Amino acid sequence: MTHYKNIKVAQKVSIAYIDTGCTCSRLSEKNANILCMAIDDNLDINDNVGHGTVFAELLTTQLCLNGDVGFQIIPIKVGNSREIKVENICKGLNIAIGLKPDVLSINLSNLYYNANMAKLIKTISEEGTICLSPAGNLVYGITTFPACYHNVIGTTSCNESGQISSGANFYKYIDLAISDQIESLCSFRSSFALPIPPDLFLGTSLTLPIATALAAHLKSVNKQINIHGFRKFLQINLPKIEAPGKDMNNIPFLRRDDYERLFKYGYRFKYDEYSNNFNMEQFFLQIQRDDIEIIFDIYDLDGNRRLDISSNAQLDLYPFSRKFDPGNSSSLLEKSLIFIDGQATWKLQKVEEENYILRVRFDNNNFVDSYFAIINNLR
Repeated sequence: MTHYKNIKVAQKVSIAYIDTGCTCSRLSEKNANILCMAIDDNLDINDNVGHGTVFAELLTTQLCLNGDVGFQIIPIKVGNSREIKVENICKGLNIAIGLKPDVLSINLSNLYYNANMAKLIKTISEEGTICLSPAGNLVYGITTFPACYHNVIGTTSCNESGQISSGANFYKYIDLAISDQIESLCSFRSSFALPIPPDLFLGTSLTLPIATALAAHLKSVNKQINIHGFRKFLQINLPKIEAPGKDMNNIPFLRRDDYERLFKYGYRFKYDEYSNNFNMEQFFLQIQRDDIEIIFDIYDLDGNRRLDISSNAQLDLYPFSRKFDPGNSSSLLEKSLIFIDGQATWKLQKVEEENYILRVRFDNNNFVDSYFAIINNLR
């Protein structure tokens, strides 16, 4: 049985992240080992948005890179705007599969399940890569992808008292909340020079590099630590947010003092306690709309369509709002959905003119709540 007195780099660790690229000149003084890549040879690897560069600088700060620390950072650029197509994220995941990094941060969130993305994440997580993704910002209590997957560590942001940060999303599948008052984050916000809009890099984006660095440090202790071991490490060694009756209750919570304990002063770490795998069954809806109806198909965590499942669910219809919060919204319509051979349909009756948000939920906890925007009027 091996014991590690401190979290130190024992072997080289590679950290890939999917984002808007990286302007590497920003990191020249940090002695960082960076390999920039893009999904297309014609795509400039420099970061024209700023999001990926801020992530890289915060990450290198947390890793405390110097001449004898063996972390390699690999930005994978998937786009030149704040909105990235799912197909481009999947191209980035394909590159990551070929790289086989120790840690992969998917710095984007989407409101809809995508079977191809699920299959790619399954492939890379089975290689032992620890995948992370943010819950997203400016939505509230809404499931996002891929952060809700059981083979991804979903992160959110909070204050030192465990209250979710303004603008940060949270829901019951989130694995880790991180204080936005960690000293390095506070000093970073006041010193970073890129002209980035305040709403571009906040909340879950700001604290995701902390979680990514923690995963990388643990991988440097033992490369065999996988997603299940990392999740168990968080659950055992961090305090929990106490919010009875709310989705964020019992989420592991990394506070300022915990950060210093784990990163600055080291941590007595015994890998054997965190090596067991635990596979949770999860089901999702892939939702499509045609001219007359909405089609709901059941898929599993591996991206497979499940024709063997028949079940009942509830459909709720809400007025469309960009600040939609399901916990504080009244539904306009409630309807039962019957799934037969993994599929259900709903005819678009009396919803042809206005904009709505549709929610589907099951009594079975293995099913992840699904949301879908019905946009009829683009005013």
